[in-house]
Amino acid sequence: MDYVQFAGDLVKRRSDPSQEKSEATMIQTGQHAQDHKKSSPLPCDRCDGKYYVTYEGKSGHIEAELCPCVEKESSLPWEEKEDLTNKIQSLTYCYAPNRYANSLEKTYYSKDVLNIGKKLAAGKANQVSPIIFFYGGTGTGKTNSAIYLLLTFLRQKSCDLSGIYLTTYNLVEAKRRSISLSFESRHEKDSAENYLKSIRQRLKHDDLVILDEMGQEKLTDQESKLIFDILDQRYASKKITIVISNHCEDRNLSLGRKLLSDLVGERIQSRLSAATKIHFDGVDHRVEEGSEIISEEEVLRFMVPKKILTHNNDTHQIMDWLAQNPAFETVSTNRRRELTEIVNGEERDSDRPNTAVYENVWISGDRLFVSGPVCDHEDKKLYALLVKELSLAHKDNQSGLKIETSYNQILRLQGLHVSGRNISILRRQLNRLVRMSFSFQKRKGLKWSGPLLTEVIELEKASNNKLLICFSHFMISFYRASAYTTFDKPISRKLMGDGSAFYLFFMSHDKTKELLPVPFEKCKMLLAMPGEISRKAALRRISAATKDLIEAQVLSKTTVFKNDSLYPVPGLNLYLSAS
Repeated sequence: MDYVQFAGDLVKRRSDPSQEKSEATMIQTGQHAQDHKKSSPLPCDRCDGKYYVTYEGKSGHIEAELCPCVEKESSLPWEEKEDLTNKIQSLTYCYAPNRYANSLEKTYYSKDVLNIGKKLAAGKANQVSPIIFFYGGTGTGKTNSAIYLLLTFLRQKSCDLSGIYLTTYNLVEAKRRSISLSFESRHEKDSAENYLKSIRQRLKHDDLVILDEMGQEKLTDQESKLIFDILDQRYASKKITIVISNHCEDRNLSLGRKLLSDLVGERIQSRLSAATKIHFDGVDHRVEEGSEIISEEEVLRFMVPKKILTHNNDTHQIMDWLAQNPAFETVSTNRRRELTEIVNGEERDSDRPNTAVYENVWISGDRLFVSGPVCDHEDKKLYALLVKELSLAHKDNQSGLKIETSYNQILRLQGLHVSGRNISILRRQLNRLVRMSFSFQKRKGLKWSGPLLTEVIELEKASNNKLLICFSHFMISFYRASAYTTFDKPISRKLMGDGSAFYLFFMSHDKTKELLPVPFEKCKMLLAMPGEISRKAALRRISAATKDLIEAQVLSKTTVFKNDSLYPVPGLNLYLSAS
């Protein structure tokens, strides 16, 4: 969901009634359809859609408009047309994500979900529990089922119904922004406060609300109170609320064995204890999309491949790969200050406004999506150090994706002295790595996603600050599906930095022993060069990396840079390693 667009729509509709009227006029005249590029709506066949069509909106959520057959013939009385306009507005402003546009056509919903759907479609919402709690593993259809119920509810005959889909994170983020001290103008602060006020009004008054991703992050007491008050008000007024979470109070069924009450607080959990609970289990539906599925047993037994453990590098191969894409931006001190907000008196990094998408970051046809805060070169070095510590733990026959350490130990490994300020900076760096999420799609269709770190837990509050750092399943996917783990040991000792990046790139392409020319811009991207680097400096780095590869006999001496591209000729070691 586009957070800014969402905020703007809510504030605009609630604060300016004339704007709401003009929207209705646009829908009636068909102007709405011209202003939004959309996928083809379902044909009405006069009129199977009952006078309106829904489609994937440009803003990222499902939208609706009056059916073309009504626009042409104007055959409906104005009262019915006005009722339809209200229904269309309810569907458009429920903010159901586009990816669930076909949820009404799905057939795999459970009996419990279908029974609730029948009652909602028949106008018997009073027979449905005010709070419904969906819980279970990822990709098991929780959100899809909830959107199905929301659209079913809004499509019934009664026209004055309203509903909204919202993630808990967006609600909490709105609260954080409203009390932030980093606004440059009074207008920005008023806008943030108006947004929170508008969204709370909708959450209080709408007939059906979906709160998704409950327990995605640990809530403060103030944030927990905000959500509890909303649930309590809706429960008292008997308005339906669907809460979705990967967590519950049974460790065997809860994601990562974390209890929901530990993440959101006892008060919210006590309110959810009175809900109608529906557990979602079974196979992750994303398997059908070619996603990478990791079992809990594989996580507990995971060991870095032995060939990698024998390397003498100070870095790690997965880090070599991650570091060679633009996801890690080189951020100046001033730029870092611009990205910082003051929330509850503490410095906090804001998330990037949009997901960054990188095409062909490694192999032609690959795509990398990065969301969360901006991480920079120092964060990259910290992550490399942590991965190295995980490798050392695996050398000592400790398996899994966790390491125990302390703030003091990490600072010493970085060559920094232990101080309150450095510990505070380190906390923020770790927080960025937890919140920075990758989603990678290989050319062959295989997908995987996850943050760099899933969790950082303070085991003790003593001066040593014992830490448990948990790595993402992303790492297992990398080793399971990637060919980059064939890094040759003798070569790895010779190649560092830029040469290492080029070597991995050539290894991944040398399936037919024919290397294509690498354009200048691609070379810059592979070496993660900052955008402001001069052409002369960039060519110097490319030349140095090529020279290293020639000396290591990875590339032939006939390798040249001409016509703004590098023309690599493979050498002996590249062939031996590839075989």
